[in-house]
Order: sequence, then structure tokens, then C-alpha cells
Amino acid sequence: MQKVNLKRLSSILSVVALALALLLSKNVLAQATPADDTAAISANGGDAALGEKLFKANCAACHKLYKKATGPALYGVGDKYEKEWLYSWVKNSAALIATGDSRANAIFEEYNKSAMNAFPGLSNTDIDNLIAYTYTEKKVSVAPAPLPGAAAAGSGSGVSNNIILGILTFVFLLL
Repeated sequence: MQKVNLKRLSSILSVVALALALLLSKNVLAQATPADDTAAISANGGDAALGEKLFKANCAACHKLYKKATGPALYGVGDKYEKEWLYSWVKNSAALIATGDSRANAIFEEYNKSAMNAFPGLSNTDIDNLIAYTYTEKKVSVAPAPLPGAAAAGSGSGVSNNIILGILTFVFLLL
């Protein structure tokens, strides 16, 4: 009888240890969320988060950050032109073109003489916020690194480890 109780006790302890391992392993797979890149105030004094909202409301129909659309790609536009020029361009590009400005006319010609909409209601601060947003780095999705000791993805049988461990736990309980 003593032998049977020891065998039963060791089975129960094995099941408890396995259950604890399962319970604790769930937290190992959790990942921290990355910080929001657009929340920072940029060096030019603009707020990229506010700039993103303005961009989506006023610019996104014709512009993309990283590629040409109806208008030019705007990533890092603050490095290409002076602030005062950008203020004039955004508020009234047609007036800037009419002055004979060579850069304004070059853009106008490049985009098939299609003038940009005027935004006289945007303040210089709003434009600074837009410029700050244009420095937002392109988000690249990166696959998470495998955990140390984890098996390499191979056959992809589709059976979850938790299901297998649950079945093993049930079998141990029956013993």
C-alpha cells in the first residue's frame, strides 16, 4: 500500500510541476509594445503627432511620405527647402509660382502644371508640425526573434504546444 501511495504522489507532483511550467511559460512569450515615434517634439519645434493629424486631414489625398503620388513624396521635406519658403508654398503655391521662384516653377512643371491646393488657414506652427511629421521613419515590420532554446519552425503541424501539454496532463491525472 505504501508503494502505491508513493507512486500516486509522484504522479500528482509531476502533474503539478507541469501545470506550473505551463502557467509560467505564458508570460515568457509576451512582448513589449514599441514606443510611439510620432509623439516626440522634433528639433525644428514641431509636434509630429499633431503634424500626423494635419497631414491625414489636409495632405494625404495628394501626398505620401515615402513615394510620389499626385504630389511629391514629403519625407524629410524640411531638409530640402527653407522654412519660410515652405510656409509660402503651403499657404499659396500659385502665388509663389507667379513670383517666378525657380524651385516653385520646377515643381509645378514636374507635376504637369498641377498647382497644389492653397492652405491659407494653416499657421506657421501647423506647418512646423507637418514638417516634424515628415521626419517620421518608415515603419518596417520585423519578425520577432526566436526564443533561446525554442525549436526552429519546421514542419508546421499546426498543433499547439498547449494542447499537447494539456493532453499529457490529463493522461498523468489518469495514472
